[in-house]
Amino acid sequence: MPIPVFKIPIDLTKDTPSKVTPEELKKELNDIGLRCGETRVEKLEQYIRETLDQFPDGKVQGFGIYEYQPPAAEEFFEKGFTTKPISDFAVSIDDLHSNWKPDNAVPYMTKLAVIGVPEHFDCLKEKYTGFAGCKQSQTYNENDTTVNAVKSQFTRIATSISSTLIDELDKNQMEAVFSKIIAPVDPGSANYDSGLQNRNIYLVKGYTEHECEAIGIINVEYQLKIDDYKDKKTLHKSYHLDVTVRTSLYTDLNALYAEVEFIKSIFKNAMFFSRFNIPLNVDVKIYDTLPPACEDTFIHSLPLEQTQNDIISTMVVYAPDLENIGCIDNTGSDGQAQYSKTITSGFTFTAGQKISGGFKYGAGALFSKAEFNINFEISFTEQWNSSQSETVTFTVPKDSKAFLYQGYLRSAVLEFNTKTFQYSYKDQGRFLSNIIKTTPKPIDTKPAKLISEKVSQKMELMEELPLWETI
Repeated sequence: MPIPVFKIPIDLTKDTPSKVTPEELKKELNDIGLRCGETRVEKLEQYIRETLDQFPDGKVQGFGIYEYQPPAAEEFFEKGFTTKPISDFAVSIDDLHSNWKPDNAVPYMTKLAVIGVPEHFDCLKEKYTGFAGCKQSQTYNENDTTVNAVKSQFTRIATSISSTLIDELDKNQMEAVFSKIIAPVDPGSANYDSGLQNRNIYLVKGYTEHECEAIGIINVEYQLKIDDYKDKKTLHKSYHLDVTVRTSLYTDLNALYAEVEFIKSIFKNAMFFSRFNIPLNVDVKIYDTLPPACEDTFIHSLPLEQTQNDIISTMVVYAPDLENIGCIDNTGSDGQAQYSKTITSGFTFTAGQKISGGFKYGAGALFSKAEFNINFEISFTEQWNSSQSETVTFTVPKDSKAFLYQGYLRSAVLEFNTKTFQYSYKDQGRFLSNIIKTTPKPIDTKPAKLISEKVSQKMELMEELPLWETI
């Protein structure tokens, strides 16, 4: 009895993949200042035919080609997040067609676009257990004619794409990838530098009416540099080509959904901004009380390293408060007194949970305790994976009394099961901060009251974003 093949529901319409024509290729070469015998239409027609003959003809097809356009860095520093929908980042390239096109907005396109962001993909590759995506990077340093160097993009990228797929990409879809691929530059420049370019393809395998065997994404990044690319005195020029291809194919939608959930837990309000080499303040929310075990709580909490298959965990922090750690009574004395104490900061768990590295996560809250208002701000990094100790010293004037308090947060591990898609709390403990406060009299033992969660306004806005609604 044959093993049943599970299908993914999807509605696509047949389309005709774009072609690389000699006339269009000639125009692209002319636009960057290349006008020579090698750019004649008949020469280019022969090259296109010879190149396409090298492409294998596979079973994986495409249903869209787009370019990833990250948001402006200024938007993050102004608001701390983006208000744009994902469609503004995954921009379809005009007049480029694939084997298929979606009848309407295919629900998986948003999720696939999240996976296709290079930093998101690389994070999954490094941190997510069971991620089956494939990445290949190649660098080429060679000497050849300028036209051949430009042409080499085609074959090198095609080779990298093929190496990341078990089943080859459809030949017609592969050709469509290379339509209009030559990046324009200022024709007056002595050297050619395409800059870092990217091209992304939504993948589909085994499509029949209303369903398919698999869906996926390919992200192609490339950059071509050619020295003195228009110099006719030297036939062969030195050129440098970088090609990176990232591919992920899914036969199980649950795997795709779980990976997107992981990305959201890691990047939070910095999703899509991550390719900038700038420090990003990624927000973690401090709750007044232990919140419900749900997706909203999960994505606003502190990500932990993955230690189990099928389980993703975050650390929920809530109920900021103070506890007494010392007192010095200097009443009746005519001289000042000094008190020193070693303070230990960190999580009190014993199960070995570790904060996921790579980002600095910020949390802040203003809370009241008795008649005092306490400003609580903390930055979480992997340094908190181990307890830290420091000695604090405070001085009490003559005939006075002082009490020393340490700020802490309650904490709980929230687990997301990627098989059952259920959220549940596991361990509970505390986070002892390095925030210290002194008071002239003891503070009552009533629980502290959260006045304001400093990023709450920002978080409310985030929850309304198309990003969180449509993923």
